[in-house]
Amino acid sequence: MSRVAGILASRQLNGQFSRRLLPLLALFLLYFPLALISGLCHETGHGVVSLITGGTFTGIIMSGRQMEMLGAVRSPIVSIGGWLGQYAIAVVVILISRKYTPKSFAGRSIDLLLVLINLIEPPAYAASLQGDSQGVISSLTGYVGLAASIAIIETVAVASLLTGIYISLRFSYAYFSVVFPWMSRKRTNLTSYLFVAIYTTLVLFGYMGGSIGFNLSSNLVGSMLVFLALLLLFGFVLIPRLALGYPMKKNIVSIGAFSVIGIISIFVLLVYVLASYMPITIIF
Repeated sequence: MSRVAGILASRQLNGQFSRRLLPLLALFLLYFPLALISGLCHETGHGVVSLITGGTFTGIIMSGRQMEMLGAVRSPIVSIGGWLGQYAIAVVVILISRKYTPKSFAGRSIDLLLVLINLIEPPAYAASLQGDSQGVISSLTGYVGLAASIAIIETVAVASLLTGIYISLRFSYAYFSVVFPWMSRKRTNLTSYLFVAIYTTLVLFGYMGGSIGFNLSSNLVGSMLVFLALLLLFGFVLIPRLALGYPMKKNIVSIGAFSVIGIISIFVLLVYVLASYMPITIIF
């Protein structure tokens, strides 16, 4: 009898891991390759606007997790190209998902993260009045003055951020309701709100936290520690245990899919580490 109980307990433990923690771990691992893709889209956006305004675009240089466009810039308006590049990929994902809802775990996770990253980070970056924002300020100052330029940027950034949060919440709710179908609607809403709120807070703090700021896009070790903490929070606190005998025919994420996600993420992490010692240049 004790042997049967032990087998049942082992199966229940495996079920809790594969159905609660494994999807979350896969989701967090996917962040790294998708953040890389989003960064490339950001710099490509700079490059495209540079070409439109009479400049050149010869490539992208990657140093650690920081990227920079290579080429001759002829206009400060090129600064907005990065944000446009990120918004473009988010809009494409939103439009495609309206007609073709992904059926696989990987497809749903990619949609959620691409929307979240590319709708939350650009307005946070703009509101920081650093980097690309300086180019926008210099473009507007000649027409409306410095104070009005800053006010315009901050107003647009806040409106864009609120819009991005609203859309991200909808994607998050749809995601968690499918990946963890045994959760109640109230718990799914709470999980979605906290997921988007925590990510938005981290991004805002990263861009606007000054010398003690933490940026998910540049701090590799820090971001991994944050994701580990979130894994424990969501996996053991927010997402309830799967009831014994819950009618679930198969795990939401297979071992094969998880292995592929893990291999891709490890490869991207190695690229980040390599780029921190030896900058990588992509020539077009």
